[in-house]
Amino acid sequence: EDNGKYYYDWDISGLTEGKYKLKAEIEKGEDSNSDISIKELQIDRTKPQINSFNLKLEDANGQDYNSENWTDKDIYIQVEAADNEEGAGINKVLVLKEGEEIKELEENNGKYTGTISIEGDYNIKIKVCDEAGNSEESEEKEIKIDKAPPVYSLKAHAENLNGEEYT
Repeated sequence: EDNGKYYYDWDISGLTEGKYKLKAEIEKGEDSNSDISIKELQIDRTKPQINSFNLKLEDANGQDYNSENWTDKDIYIQVEAADNEEGAGINKVLVLKEGEEIKELEENNGKYTGTISIEGDYNIKIKVCDEAGNSEESEEKEIKIDKAPPVYSLKAHAENLNGEEYT
């Protein structure tokens, strides 16, 4: 008992994944009614799955991104992910750059999408988290974005017909 509240710990380690109803009944005494509390419990120990992880240039209709080449365009990310049938459901889908979260993808018709435009040569991966706290990470994919225009410098040396030099 703690400040008039009673606590009881249940060992749920033997329960399989799924939904359960817990019923607690507290008897107040011989002459009074008892209190009944029913709580739902969902057990989900399975990681969500990443079914696909695709990169395109600019948007969903863009060309497939090839990490062997640099691009000056944004990279569109599209992920298909699912939780197991008895699972709690997908909570969020994150983009990680070198292990740090840089973006949360938005759910759009069962797919998770977003765009990144951070310049540089780096690796990203996807992390899918379900409502129960389970997570799964994808393989890494390399990104090469350079949006800065090239800088040209031209130096010339010439002589005119009179032998005068120009630089």
